[in-house]
Amino acid sequence: DSDCDNSIVDEDTDTDGDLEPDCVDIDDDGDLFPDVVDCEPTNDQHYPNAPESCDSVDGDCDGSLVDEFPNLDGDDEPDCIDSDVDGDGDPGFNDCNDADASVYAGAPEACDLVDSDCDGSLVDEHANLDGDDEPDCIDLDDDNDLDPDTSDCNDADPTVYTGAAEACDSVDSDCDGSLVDEDSNFDGDSEPDCVDADDDNDLDLDIDDCNDSDSTIYTGAPEACDLVDSDCDLSFVDEFTDTDGDLDPDCTDSDDDGDIFPDVVDCDPTDPDIYPLAPESCDTVDSNCDGSLADDFSDVDGDDEPDCIDEDDDGDNDPDVTDCDDADPAVYTGAPEACDSVDADCDSSLVDEFANLDGDSEPDCIDVDDDGDEDPETTDCDDQDPTVFTGAPESCDSIDSNCNSSLADDFSDLDGDDEPDCIDPDDDGDNDPDVTDCDDQDSDVFTGAPESCDSVDSNCNGSLVDDFDNLDGDEEPDCIDADADGDSVTQDSDCDDADATVFPGAPELCDGIYNDCSASGYSASSAPVAESDDDGDQFVECASDAASWVGSSLVTGWGDCDDGDPSVFSGAVELCDGQFNDCDATAYDPSSAPDDELDLDDDDFVACIEYSASIWSGDVQVVGGGDCDPDDISIHPGASELCDNIDSDCDLSLIDEFLNSDTDTLPNCVDPDDDDDGVLDDDDCAPLDPTVDTGAGGDPGSQLFAYTGGTQTLVVPDCVTTVTLELWGAQGSDGNDTDRGIGGQGGYATGNLGVQPGQLLTITVGGQGGYNGGGSGGIGQSEGGLGGSAGSGGGASTVHRDGTLLVVAGGGGGGGNSYYNGGFCCDTGGDGGPGGGPDGGNGLVGSNDGMGGGGGVGGSQSSGGTAGVEYNNTPEPTSGSQGSGGDGGGGFYHTAGGGGGGGYYGGGGGGGPSWGSGRAGGGGGGGSSWLGSLANASTQTGVRSGEGQVTISWGN
Repeated sequence: DSDCDNSIVDEDTDTDGDLEPDCVDIDDDGDLFPDVVDCEPTNDQHYPNAPESCDSVDGDCDGSLVDEFPNLDGDDEPDCIDSDVDGDGDPGFNDCNDADASVYAGAPEACDLVDSDCDGSLVDEHANLDGDDEPDCIDLDDDNDLDPDTSDCNDADPTVYTGAAEACDSVDSDCDGSLVDEDSNFDGDSEPDCVDADDDNDLDLDIDDCNDSDSTIYTGAPEACDLVDSDCDLSFVDEFTDTDGDLDPDCTDSDDDGDIFPDVVDCDPTDPDIYPLAPESCDTVDSNCDGSLADDFSDVDGDDEPDCIDEDDDGDNDPDVTDCDDADPAVYTGAPEACDSVDADCDSSLVDEFANLDGDSEPDCIDVDDDGDEDPETTDCDDQDPTVFTGAPESCDSIDSNCNSSLADDFSDLDGDDEPDCIDPDDDGDNDPDVTDCDDQDSDVFTGAPESCDSVDSNCNGSLVDDFDNLDGDEEPDCIDADADGDSVTQDSDCDDADATVFPGAPELCDGIYNDCSASGYSASSAPVAESDDDGDQFVECASDAASWVGSSLVTGWGDCDDGDPSVFSGAVELCDGQFNDCDATAYDPSSAPDDELDLDDDDFVACIEYSASIWSGDVQVVGGGDCDPDDISIHPGASELCDNIDSDCDLSLIDEFLNSDTDTLPNCVDPDDDDDGVLDDDDCAPLDPTVDTGAGGDPGSQLFAYTGGTQTLVVPDCVTTVTLELWGAQGSDGNDTDRGIGGQGGYATGNLGVQPGQLLTITVGGQGGYNGGGSGGIGQSEGGLGGSAGSGGGASTVHRDGTLLVVAGGGGGGGNSYYNGGFCCDTGGDGGPGGGPDGGNGLVGSNDGMGGGGGVGGSQSSGGTAGVEYNNTPEPTSGSQGSGGDGGGGFYHTAGGGGGGGYYGGGGGGGPSWGSGRAGGGGGGGSSWLGSLANASTQTGVRSGEGQVTISWGN
């Protein structure tokens, strides 16, 4: 106030009356928009984003009159004030459609529904068959026959349409795809007969075809023997036979030979002399067709051949010239002979094969004295023997030569049976022939006669003994034998005359009885000690065999080596009792036992398994049997088990209380394949899991981790010893106004990590909003409070194991913000620096005249990036640090610097611009990646858009 009048306005202009002259007032019209951005700084109705009216004034200071108003031709005039709305050069008063730039007076016409040239016609130079106001190209019915072109089979002919009346011609008038319709079409082709030159389609034109309705009839067709002229040559005969020449071939002629008798009754329709009732001759022709040649001629054998021509009249298959009686069919050469007076076989003999004992010309069957002994058969008792006749001399034989009905006559006949003894096979009549009867003069002696105990062999079997006792087998039954047992001691001196082994002084046998009658201990009811079964095992001490034993006790064997123990005898089953049981065993020793019954290792157990204390007879007492290794004192039933390949407790199992995952016969401690999956434990990455058998690499697999805003975990799968890590950091966020800076893309890091199954990996995926280390975007300050904000830095993606950082993929820097949303044309926020790589990328400086906010520097392997240049705004940007990006600096109004990207070391925050000059904030720097000790590791800069991501894979 130089003149001290309490006003700094004085004569200066003060448009908004705020007592601040326009020359120093940054907002002359008081519309809250600085003059530097207000296109009408002295009009408070015009300012950025002011409401627009459709007029020629840019009320909202955006450099355009159009804004949200329609602007069909895209020029800088909204339609409401544009004299040529569609921009086709034709003013609206001549343009018949000022909303379409292709429509105007004189425009080229296309064949469509648009009158492009505004001449009031759609036809113009285009074809229009039916003369309506639609050219054919768009007319749905070109010929105006009321049938749309889509169904009209000829849209250029109004007489042709669907359902039109059909004429018999070559035009499909009704569009049904057929020329035939209701017209006749004999051959079924596509042409009706009225226009078809070959109606029956036999390739013979109708003008030449003698029957054009039959495809089998045409010029030159093959002829059948019928009444049809198939080949059109005016003849039915052709090559066929016509016996009577009546032009009717035999095949169709009912009387082929013309004898007036139809073929059906004429037995020879080709011979006019043969017909029913024709005169007959005695020959081989049936002239009268009655089925017979005989008729009234003689026919002895009735074979329908009259005898006048029959060479065998009697039908006996012997020609009349050799048949000795051609009127008798039973008589012919070689006929079977009967014994009679007829020579049936024509050999001039009646005898033939018949008996003729006396050799005359009469066979015996008709001869009254067959043997010719002059004694007729009526009195001859044997007419076959000439030596036998009434009164013939007799001989002592079986022939009644004199026919007196007796053979005995004066010959001897002991049994009076009329058979003289000279020929009688059983002289004494006892039914036993003389040849087998040992006395044919005694009828009580014969084969099979009942025997008596005597010296007569009544039954002729050559023995006196038969079924009588004969102890010594000397052919004298005991009833008449003085020494019945054949021991040369007579019954009166023998103490047992029924046993040849028992007599005074007899040697003692192993037979269960005393043999010497004079022995001091003799007893008929007992036996010597060696022949007694003292232990009841059915074995005795003496040596014998089953055939000689006669003792009263049951004995099955001999040679009992211990008759005081029923379990010891020859052939005894070996028991688990500490001694030999089989006396016949090659190693038998009464003072020892078989090896499996000896406690060789002094562990109180023997090898045999049937041990029972109740039968144990060994010299050394034991606890039990079943010792599976009798040479090892540590191995026996009940012994302590170790987990090894030895069955120490002899229970037939190596398992016992030890772990056996696959339930086979081996415990895990000795099983080379505990889970029985076919992969040995040394090579099996999961030896107790049969579903995992892939070896050290593990089943191939992977898992993707997307951004969630929190930590995530992965348990390393079975068998996996190496994983591949792939990490992408998040992109930085863009500034939030129109001319904003773009956030830098996130980095990429990868490498192989050695792991152990079951280890826990912790994954953190970076987010665009700054999650996991991204710096915050700066916030602009305006007169009304907080303005727009710049983009936050992208968060880093990381993987930890047991709290130890393994790898980092850096995030991109946030984009700087411009002055105002849709503001000045040249104010653009700086882009954020790309994340990743050993060093993150630098953010870009905010645009305009060199006074924009500085870009943040990218993070490195050892330090965070420094903050960008800040022009006296608050808060100031901060530098990045390990794991975190710096925050962006503040600005005025909406301008601000972008946040630094997160990373191993974060990028620096972008700086805010100067007040009133450069009007855009700088971008944040990108965060760095870090590969730690990963194998085959690498990193890339700026490759990820959007949120971060982590992928972990294995076994590939």
